[in-house]
Amino acid sequence: MRDKRQDLIDQKLQDLNNDGVDRRGFLKCMAWAGTGLVWTLSGGIPASRAFTKSHGKDAGNVGDFSFVQISDSHIGFSKPANPDVTATLQTAINKINAMPHKPDFIIHTGDLSQLSKPSEFDTLDQVLKGATAQQIYFVPGEHDMLTDNGEQYLQRYGKGTKGNGWYSFDHKGVHFVGLVNVANLESRWHGVARSRTVGMAGGRSQGPLSQHSDCAFCAHSTVDHLSGLGLGNRRQ
Repeated sequence: MRDKRQDLIDQKLQDLNNDGVDRRGFLKCMAWAGTGLVWTLSGGIPASRAFTKSHGKDAGNVGDFSFVQISDSHIGFSKPANPDVTATLQTAINKINAMPHKPDFIIHTGDLSQLSKPSEFDTLDQVLKGATAQQIYFVPGEHDMLTDNGEQYLQRYGKGTKGNGWYSFDHKGVHFVGLVNVANLESRWHGVARSRTVGMAGGRSQGPLSQHSDCAFCAHSTVDHLSGLGLGNRRQ
């Protein structure tokens, strides 16, 4: 009899590749499947699909550029749901390295660790050293802030960031913003829906983003109008 967990993974992958897409549920299952999302941008229009061992017809669509989103490694977790999270992350990295069109970069959207221990971050770093992508970016999840409000995380992954760890960068005409919305958890507002988000905002912005026609907001938890995925006018 098929494993119910595998049935759930297969259903999430099917939903994602059919783009009827439950991306939140899919990324929660990443720790089971050892996979993530490939984002492709063409003329400012984003599209996403799961990356797997086999590459289907959509794999040839490279657009202007692509990047990979992974999430919820939870290095240090060892309960029955996933007794070897390190091997799962290694599987994901192997799949990324085997992609026919190499992504420009990888972004990890949080919960790198289970308990924000130095040894957990050490293990994560060792696995990620094997990635062939040119650059890896990070935003923290709640589990990366548990014991020290993100001090260990910032020491390792926050160099050059601002405030509590946010940052931005430009890549081929798109302005990326890495948000930190899991710091000081006790003061977070009530009712924020949890997800692992890369949100795309199209249209000309006003204010500090006015020179950028396209912006990508990357965070571990959804923030008001940044929640979900798809195109929208980003006027303030």
